[in-house]
Amino acid sequence: MNLGIDLDNTLVDYESAFLAAAESLRVVLSPTIRSKSRIREFLRSQPSGELAWQRLQGLAYGRCVQSHAKLYPGVKRFLWRCRQLGHSVTVVSHKTEYGHGDIEKVPLRQVATDFLGAQGLLGGQNELIQKIVFKSTQTEKIDYIVTQSFDWFIDDLAELVCVLGDSGGLKVIHFDPAYNQPHPGFSNKKAVASLTDWQQIDALINGEWTIPEIDQISRQLMNQEAVAVEKFSAGGNSGVYRIELTTQSAIRLKIYPVDPDHDRLFSEFTATKAMFGSGEKHVSQPFAQDVELGIGVYAWVDGDRVMTPGQRDLESSLEFLGNLHAKRNSDSFRDLGSASAACICGRDIEVQIKHRLRRFDLPRMSHPELDAFIATAFLPALGTLLEWARDRWPVDEGGFDTPLDRARQTLSPSDFGFHNAIRRPDGSLAFIDFEYFGWDDPVKLMSDFIFHQGMSLTEEQKSFWLKGALNVYGKQCFARLTACSPLYGLIWCLILLNDFRPEVWQRRALADDSKREIKQEILNRQLARAHALLQEIVVSYGSLFEEICHQ
Repeated sequence: MNLGIDLDNTLVDYESAFLAAAESLRVVLSPTIRSKSRIREFLRSQPSGELAWQRLQGLAYGRCVQSHAKLYPGVKRFLWRCRQLGHSVTVVSHKTEYGHGDIEKVPLRQVATDFLGAQGLLGGQNELIQKIVFKSTQTEKIDYIVTQSFDWFIDDLAELVCVLGDSGGLKVIHFDPAYNQPHPGFSNKKAVASLTDWQQIDALINGEWTIPEIDQISRQLMNQEAVAVEKFSAGGNSGVYRIELTTQSAIRLKIYPVDPDHDRLFSEFTATKAMFGSGEKHVSQPFAQDVELGIGVYAWVDGDRVMTPGQRDLESSLEFLGNLHAKRNSDSFRDLGSASAACICGRDIEVQIKHRLRRFDLPRMSHPELDAFIATAFLPALGTLLEWARDRWPVDEGGFDTPLDRARQTLSPSDFGFHNAIRRPDGSLAFIDFEYFGWDDPVKLMSDFIFHQGMSLTEEQKSFWLKGALNVYGKQCFARLTACSPLYGLIWCLILLNDFRPEVWQRRALADDSKREIKQEILNRQLARAHALLQEIVVSYGSLFEEICHQ
């Protein structure tokens, strides 16, 4: 397969470089202006704005590259797979030799080439890009692309993608990490796909990981060949594999999802290493990781999924959390930051809800039933519950907007529950999946455990577990738990609706193509579940967890 890929803002993310260039030129930007497009719009609205934009652009693509530019998450894994699968990759860039108005004459093409070399993509025996071609104008770039017999071309510029989509025989991917509203020119172009991250691109072009690829990774990380490989999760180009090695041992090889907002491999590998090293029996041993490819290797845990948790399982989960909370001041955890989506004050919960709501702005335009739910049910409930939580927040903790000090936080597995547990043959539990691990308010962990849609607990089990968790984290948490738990319930309502978001649906459909045929059925089911959960919260928010805890 012959692939062509654009360079700037497709392979390479320059957001930090543009911010550094603005700071160097003493351009004052508001906190909402961070992306290249927003900076460009802002500068062009100012006197002599076009000249200022050209100067800033030349600096961003020049002196700021080596220290501030970075590859988009998933790029290196995609290119590594292309080499394993025998694809040829050519980078085609519309880049002038020097920046406009650059009196220093920084050679932009050489800077870009050096950057790709420093990232391990160009040069050397294992280079991942076969050729890089520079053109001075967009027209020259297009003319070159259409003569190269590419099977695919990937670019971030919607206008260029539209032109290439009409060229015939060429399939084009519009790389749109911000997920703007689809360009109107794409509507009638079957050859054009608009994708938001490199995992989606990888799944579309390279498909499922092959046995030779998994074997190669195993040899790289474990210095052993794979005797047998079995995939243990559904998905496109990420997932979990059980690998039997030549030493007759078994490992769990995990290919992490691309996540620009959170380094999942770092969180899980660092946390598991610290826990296992301190003698924690409820986790598996971490063996190796490849940071650039986003892959981790752990000891395989034999056992079964916990489909119906019993009393012993509840006790094991509380024992694990108690052990973890007791070790929270250990030096082993000093490099760990906040958990993903951590909320250490009421204001953080409010911000998270509103951030999640904004992600539904586009879906609401094309799904009237979703818009009606949010407008007539969710938003009124949000207003009521925010006011109630503010009034109910414990006075001795400083109020709704006051961050919880570190002494009252805990090390949280975050996505914690029996959906991420394995019952070993001896009946003990092993917990897996610490991708979101970090410091957080323990009441968030408690609320998420109860609201999580992946578990089925009886009211008696919820009561037992919450009482046990309060014993671990302290009874003083209860007032804060009752104040904020309805807000966490609202977050779970929005999580249930994520399939309405085109970028989420695209990712899931790439992972399991059979879902496309039942899309509306899935959306209807998720909306009904969100309705039911919201109704439960609205009816009983005044005593939501009080009733459970006092059973």
